[in-house]
Amino acid sequence: MTSSLIPSLDPRLIALVILVSVAAVWDIYARRIPNSLITAGAATSFFLLVQSQGWMGIADWISGGALLLALFLIPYAMGILGGGDVKLMATIGCFLGPTAALWNGLLCAISGGVLSIMILFFLPWGRTVSRIPYGVSIALGTLTFIAL
Repeated sequence: MTSSLIPSLDPRLIALVILVSVAAVWDIYARRIPNSLITAGAATSFFLLVQSQGWMGIADWISGGALLLALFLIPYAMGILGGGDVKLMATIGCFLGPTAALWNGLLCAISGGVLSIMILFFLPWGRTVSRIPYGVSIALGTLTFIAL
C-alpha cells in the first residue's frame, strides 16, 4: 500500500506560481515586468490548457485573458497601472479561464489596496513613493487565490 503525502499538483498552478513570483521579484528590482516573461507565460498557459482540456480549452484561454485585459485596462488608462501589470493580469487570466480569473482579479485589486495603505502608513512623513511595484500585489492576490 503506497500513499503519497504530496497531493497531485496541477502543472498550470505550478507554472502560474512561478510566473507571478518571478514577475514580483523583477518588478521590485527593475520596476517593470518584461515582455519576454509575459510571452513565455502566455505560451505556457496555452500549451498546458490545451493539454488538460483539449482544443476546447482555447475558449477559456482567450476569454480569461480578454476579461482581465479589459478590466485592468481601466486603471492603466487612468495612469494607475503600468502596461506590464495589465499584460501580466491578462496572462494570469489565460491560465485560469474567465470565472476563476474574475475572482483572482478581485483578490489582486484588494491586495493592491492593502499594499498601498501599508506603504502609506510605514513611510516616514514627507517621503513619497513615485511608483509602487504592482507586480507584488498581483503575486500576493494570485497566491492567495491558489491557496483558497
